[in-house]
Amino acid sequence: MPGRGRLSCDIGFGGNFYAFFSAADAGIPFERDRSEDFIAAGREIMAAVNEQLDRSPGGTGTSALMAVRHARGQLGTHTDFVNECFIGTSFTGRLIEKTRVDEHVAVVPTITGRAWLTSTSQFMLDPSDPFPAGFTL
Repeated sequence: MPGRGRLSCDIGFGGNFYAFFSAADAGIPFERDRSEDFIAAGREIMAAVNEQLDRSPGGTGTSALMAVRHARGQLGTHTDFVNECFIGTSFTGRLIEKTRVDEHVAVVPTITGRAWLTSTSQFMLDPSDPFPAGFTL
């Protein structure tokens, strides 16, 4: 990455795709007053991996991170996992089951935490849509 060098990251899925990287590897101390640096790094990483970086834990990001840690052998099932942000928010997750999605090993998470409604949406499916179930590249 320009200005940061080569960064390794894990990609996890928990409703969205997330790129997880070490703040230390990006040269950013994990401190509240460095939030602008995290935002800048997030934008750079989004451009680099064309995905979304979750800067504050939520349910989907915590699910994805638990899946990555489980795949690396760092988190077992039936163990509480607290995902806390430097701004003081946190979500607690637990992997309750191992399963498969097609040929992929998968885990089933549960999540607790606080969130606030910020919008509502209505999704519709056009009957002429040639890809009603999405597509895989």
